[in-house]
This record gives sequence, structure tokens and C-alpha cells, in this order.
Amino acid sequence: MQDALKTIFGSFAPESKKRLDLTFDYETCAIRSFRDIAAHIGATQIVDIGANIGVYSIFTADLPRVQKVHAFEPAPDSLALLKKNISLQPSASKVKAYDVALSDHAGEVKFNIISPMSGANGIAEDDKPGNFITVRAKSLDEMLTFSGETVAVKIDVEGHEPATLAGAVRFLRSNKCFVQVESLRHATVEAVRRIMADVGYIHLFSLQNDHLFIDPDLRGSEKSLLDIISKNLAADLHDLTELRLEKRRLAAEAKRLWQSAGYREDPVFKK
Repeated sequence: MQDALKTIFGSFAPESKKRLDLTFDYETCAIRSFRDIAAHIGATQIVDIGANIGVYSIFTADLPRVQKVHAFEPAPDSLALLKKNISLQPSASKVKAYDVALSDHAGEVKFNIISPMSGANGIAEDDKPGNFITVRAKSLDEMLTFSGETVAVKIDVEGHEPATLAGAVRFLRSNKCFVQVESLRHATVEAVRRIMADVGYIHLFSLQNDHLFIDPDLRGSEKSLLDIISKNLAADLHDLTELRLEKRRLAAEAKRLWQSAGYREDPVFKK
């Protein structure tokens, strides 16, 4: 077996590389902010709904106050890699993987597999053709019955957010939660906001397609929570600037080598 990939999020099996590359390109700020807010509120439980290969679960498992991480992933290939990645962590005993989709009811649902480990895999929301498998579905209220905990919840379920939240009303009311919901479509975002408002949660902030909600009792200083997000946005901007500088350096070095070899200047290096 090849050596595990060491990243800022934890250790991952080599098969995770393609998914990790996409994560670094598009989700670093959201993941860092989720972990930092979970630490700030003193989360004792993490709920990762649509865990994929486990980046959120693994990155938060080593927080000192976290007792358990609950990672839900129904796609078979992603689930297998999720379990493999969990096993590579020092905090592996704190993370439990569940092979079930979360919805507003128990039963079986059609699940569309775009490709193995794709972040777009999800419960079918319409009758469009796709590569479907059948998976078990349950509600979060049925799966996790604890109460009185401080919980950080991440939801990434490709359009099934309203149904997932509808099946989590008791859970959200009986625990104090910070909830991050990824939602792309306007109608779905509005449905999510209505459900969260009905449960009594405050919409804290939207970070591109990630919408952050919090129990009023955890709100504390809203400025401190927004400072966490601002800090991570600044870190993302710094990383992007460094990447651009490195690309320029590599382009200049390639141009120098090209010219020193006696070739005419290649158009790709022209400004």
C-alpha cells in the first residue's frame, strides 16, 4: 500500500487525491471555518451528513472537546474510502461511519451515482435519467437520539437539504447546534431558511453556497463568529496569492530554460 497522503486536514489514502484536490481548490475556507466555529462553541458532537471521503469528519475529530463524530455516507465507493481514511487517524475511535442516507422518512430511496466519490452524488430529486442505486434512508431524529449536547452539523446532500432538515427537527430543538448547509438553488436555500427559522435558529452568514445557522444560545458575540470566517477568507486569499506567484516563478523558469536551449521564444510565455 502506498503511503498515506498527509494534508492539513489529516491523513488520507492515496485514492483520495482527486477528491482532495477539488476540496483544496473550492472548500478550504468553509472547512477551516466549520472547524474553528465548532471549537469556538465547544462542540461535543460532530454530525457530517454527506461525508464523502471524510474531510470534515477527520478534520474535526481531534478537537479536544469532541466526543464523537457521526459521518453519514450512503454511496458505496465513498463509504469504503471514508472508512479507510478514518482508520488512518489517531482519533479513529471517535469517528463512526453510517451507511445510510438522511431524509424525512425511513425506507429506501433512489440514489444517483454521477461517478465514484463525486460530490454531486445524491438522492434523486426528479425523474431525470441517471445511474441509480437503491440505498436505505432514515431521519436524523431516528438515528441520533441524544439531547442536551453542543453540536456542529454539516449538510451537503445535493438538493435534499429541506427533507434532511425536516427529519432533524427534534434533534435541532433538543440540542444546541451550529449548522452549515451547502445549497445551490435559490428555491432550496429559501426552503432551508424557512425550516431553520421555524426551529428557532438564526441565519448567521452565507459563504458562497454554504449557509450558516446557529442556535440563539450559542450566538454569543456574533462579531467573534464573523471574525473566524473573515480570518479564513483572508487565509484563502493569501494562499491564492502565493499560488499565483509560484505559477509566475515557474513560468519564468520554464522560459529561461527554453531560451537557454536555443529555441525561439514560445508564444505561451509571451505577455
